[in-house]
Amino acid sequence: MDDSTRDERLNMVLEHLHLVSEGLAIEVSKEFHGVRDIIISADGDKNKSLIVKEIVSEAPKIPGWTVTAFRQKAKDEFLLRYRHLEFDPAKMFFHSVVSHDSLDIIVYSDSIKYKNQDEVIKYGLITMDNVLGECVATLKVRTFDFRDISDAENKDELQKMNKLPEFVDSFYAKNHSK
Repeated sequence: MDDSTRDERLNMVLEHLHLVSEGLAIEVSKEFHGVRDIIISADGDKNKSLIVKEIVSEAPKIPGWTVTAFRQKAKDEFLLRYRHLEFDPAKMFFHSVVSHDSLDIIVYSDSIKYKNQDEVIKYGLITMDNVLGECVATLKVRTFDFRDISDAENKDELQKMNKLPEFVDSFYAKNHSK
């Protein structure tokens, strides 16, 4: 896959994927040691988790390629940029809202106040997939709400984003281990 035909080829793969199930997404990694990874994503839809697993289990073995189910938790620090949006987890915070055994997360980021809210949600959720891993973000957190840090009422009560994976795991273990 070279850069000149990349988008065309990805669109072709996505068209075929949508014949199986609408709403799925794909991402392709950069080549690393002669191997690229294609990620099949439920794109935040927990109802599509089984179909993603099935697609990946049935994927043919192709030299130079791996196929992975769901966006994985980023191994290193990362920064997501899309046009005028920037999500930098190192500069982001969260506040948890617990209701019985459900967890909602309010994510605070800089400079999103006057941005297109559909784009903020879409790329904010992709950021959460990278912070937590798509399965955890989709299955263990009921909702995410994205707000500008300037709108935070009690800034001293916010937790740094790097604490979110441990917080979600701890909450889920405590409330769903029965």
